[in-house]
Amino acid sequence: MDPTTPIDLETQRSGRKKHADGRPLGPIWQHFIRKSTATPGKFEAECKYCSKTWKRGKTPILEEYLTNHCLNVLQLILREYMEKVRNCENTSNKKRKIDKSVVGQTTITAFHDSTNLPDAKINRINCALVKFFVYCGIAFRIVKHPFFIDFLKELNAGYDPPT
Repeated sequence: MDPTTPIDLETQRSGRKKHADGRPLGPIWQHFIRKSTATPGKFEAECKYCSKTWKRGKTPILEEYLTNHCLNVLQLILREYMEKVRNCENTSNKKRKIDKSVVGQTTITAFHDSTNLPDAKINRINCALVKFFVYCGIAFRIVKHPFFIDFLKELNAGYDPPT
């Protein structure tokens, strides 16, 4: 039997492995072990880092798991999938028509506060954050988490959390 079957050639060209149905597996499957076939073209999945299993491995669920729940995933992989999840949240597939007949309506950008904050206000915010973290028992490393920084920027774009 020739070692270069059509599937092997396709894998070499695209870099993505194909399974029985011919549809390529996504890159997320590099971090999960494909187990027995749940249904044709669907697989059980097991995390390579913590051995958690799913009866049916769905790409968005596996990506979300690596990003938010797996404690043993490598930092490089975690950052990659955090960025991917963030980009998916920021894009929308729906186009909206703008009604130009509405004149004088306040736009959302009018409510966005991006000016620099006075030092006194920054100090009050920092004190409130410290109280929140200490009294609620939340780890200070959360301050560096990109999702937490995004949350603070939504509240006031002029605020930069202490590090």
